[in-house]
Amino acid sequence: MKQPADTSRKRILPKRSVSQRTGDLAEHLAQGAFLDASNWICRTQSHDFGIDLEAELIDITDGVEELSGALVKIQVKGTLKPIYRNRSYYVRIKTEF
Repeated sequence: MKQPADTSRKRILPKRSVSQRTGDLAEHLAQGAFLDASNWICRTQSHDFGIDLEAELIDITDGVEELSGALVKIQVKGTLKPIYRNRSYYVRIKTEF
């Protein structure tokens, strides 16, 4: 006869911190910003090694879009204290070459 499942053990489920949630939201917002830019395509990176997004410049000729091979690697950092002025949110962009 089958024994009933042991319900006395508490299941341990994965947890997500506020910091991880903030980072996820920041990444989605950054990726969404490229949707309004008709000459860029933005892709997420499957393994997070400091690079969150990759954007590629698109050449548009006679209505035909062609990938250029010109890439920008993007690391996104989120904050719980965004800059809000004049009914708009602002972002800081730091570049390194």
